Amino acid sequence: MYFGEPLALSAFGFVNSMFATILWVFGSYGWGLGALATAVFFYGALRSLVIYDYISNWKNPENDATIRHTRQSIHDKVANTGKRSSANTKSYKNATEKEGRGASQQVGHL
Repeated sequence: MYFGEPLALSAFGFVNSMFATILWVFGSYGWGLGALATAVFFYGALRSLVIYDYISNWKNPENDATIRHTRQSIHDKVANTGKRSSANTKSYKNATEKEGRGASQQVGHL
Protein backbone atom coordinates (compact mmCIF):
# COMPACT_ATOMS: atom_id res chain seq x y z
CA MET A 1 0.00 0.00 0.00
CA TYR A 2 1.24 3.48 -0.85
CA PHE A 3 1.42 5.34 2.47
CA GLY A 4 1.20 8.84 1.00
CA GLU A 5 -2.43 8.74 0.00
CA PRO A 6 -4.57 10.45 2.66
CA LEU A 7 -7.92 9.02 1.57
CA ALA A 8 -6.64 5.45 1.61
CA LEU A 9 -5.03 5.92 5.01
CA SER A 10 -8.18 7.50 6.42
CA ALA A 11 -10.24 4.56 5.17
CA PHE A 12 -7.65 2.12 6.51
CA GLY A 13 -7.74 3.80 9.94
CA PHE A 14 -11.54 3.77 9.94
CA VAL A 15 -11.68 0.06 9.09
CA ASN A 16 -9.06 -0.83 11.73
CA SER A 17 -10.97 1.13 14.38
CA MET A 18 -14.18 -0.56 13.30
CA PHE A 19 -12.65 -4.05 13.58
CA ALA A 20 -11.10 -3.26 16.96
CA THR A 21 -14.43 -2.01 18.32
CA ILE A 22 -16.26 -5.08 17.03
CA LEU A 23 -13.70 -7.39 18.65
CA TRP A 24 -13.98 -5.46 21.91
CA VAL A 25 -17.79 -5.75 21.88
CA PHE A 26 -17.56 -9.49 21.20
CA GLY A 27 -15.08 -9.92 24.06
CA SER A 28 -16.92 -7.72 26.55
CA TYR A 29 -20.58 -8.45 25.85
CA GLY A 30 -20.73 -11.80 24.07
CA TRP A 31 -22.01 -13.15 20.78
CA GLY A 32 -25.40 -11.44 20.72
CA LEU A 33 -24.22 -7.86 20.99
CA GLY A 34 -21.11 -8.69 18.95
CA ALA A 35 -23.28 -9.80 16.04
CA LEU A 36 -25.42 -6.68 16.43
CA ALA A 37 -22.33 -4.47 16.49
CA THR A 38 -21.04 -6.20 13.35
CA ALA A 39 -24.31 -5.55 11.52
CA VAL A 40 -24.46 -1.90 12.65
CA PHE A 41 -20.85 -1.21 11.69
CA PHE A 42 -21.24 -2.97 8.35
CA TYR A 43 -24.33 -0.86 7.58
CA GLY A 44 -22.49 2.31 8.62
CA ALA A 45 -19.50 1.47 6.42
CA LEU A 46 -21.79 0.71 3.49
CA ARG A 47 -23.60 4.03 3.92
CA SER A 48 -20.24 5.84 4.11
CA LEU A 49 -19.17 4.31 0.80
CA VAL A 50 -22.47 5.23 -0.84
CA ILE A 51 -22.21 8.83 0.40
CA TYR A 52 -18.63 9.02 -0.89
CA ASP A 53 -19.83 7.73 -4.27
CA TYR A 54 -22.60 10.36 -4.38
CA ILE A 55 -20.20 13.15 -3.51
CA SER A 56 -17.53 12.06 -5.99
CA ASN A 57 -20.07 11.89 -8.86
CA TRP A 58 -21.72 15.23 -8.09
CA LYS A 59 -21.22 18.04 -10.60
CA ASN A 60 -21.90 21.68 -9.87
CA PRO A 61 -24.76 22.72 -12.18
CA GLU A 62 -23.47 26.30 -12.21
CA ASN A 63 -20.18 25.29 -13.89
CA ASP A 64 -20.25 24.81 -17.62
CA ALA A 65 -18.21 22.31 -19.66
CA THR A 66 -15.28 24.70 -20.25
CA ILE A 67 -14.70 25.19 -16.52
CA ARG A 68 -14.90 21.43 -15.94
CA HIS A 69 -12.46 20.79 -18.79
CA THR A 70 -10.03 23.40 -17.44
CA ARG A 71 -10.17 21.93 -13.95
CA GLN A 72 -9.77 18.40 -15.29
CA SER A 73 -6.69 19.43 -17.27
CA ILE A 74 -5.20 21.03 -14.14
CA HIS A 75 -6.01 17.85 -12.21
CA ASP A 76 -4.35 15.72 -14.88
CA LYS A 77 -1.20 17.84 -14.75
CA VAL A 78 -0.94 18.00 -10.97
CA ALA A 79 -2.36 14.70 -9.73
CA ASN A 80 -0.36 12.16 -11.64
CA THR A 81 1.67 9.45 -9.99
CA GLY A 82 4.87 9.76 -11.92
CA LYS A 83 3.50 8.78 -15.28
CA ARG A 84 4.13 11.02 -18.24
CA SER A 85 1.32 12.21 -20.43
CA SER A 86 1.56 11.46 -24.14
CA ALA A 87 2.23 15.15 -24.89
CA ASN A 88 5.15 15.22 -22.44
CA THR A 89 6.53 11.98 -23.84
CA LYS A 90 6.38 13.31 -27.40
CA SER A 91 8.05 16.59 -26.45
CA TYR A 92 10.78 14.71 -24.55
CA LYS A 93 11.39 12.38 -27.51
CA ASN A 94 11.58 15.38 -29.85
CA ALA A 95 14.03 17.15 -27.54
CA THR A 96 16.30 14.11 -27.24
CA GLU A 97 16.23 13.49 -30.97
CA LYS A 98 17.27 17.11 -31.60
CA GLU A 99 20.19 16.61 -29.23
CA GLY A 100 21.21 13.50 -31.14
CA ARG A 101 20.28 10.97 -28.48
CA GLY A 102 17.91 8.15 -29.34
CA ALA A 103 15.65 6.23 -27.03
CA SER A 104 18.47 3.85 -26.07
CA GLN A 105 20.78 6.71 -25.05
CA GLN A 106 18.52 8.51 -22.60
CA VAL A 107 20.95 8.46 -19.73
CA GLY A 108 20.10 10.04 -16.41
CA HIS A 109 16.40 10.55 -17.06
CA LEU A 110 14.02 9.18 -14.46
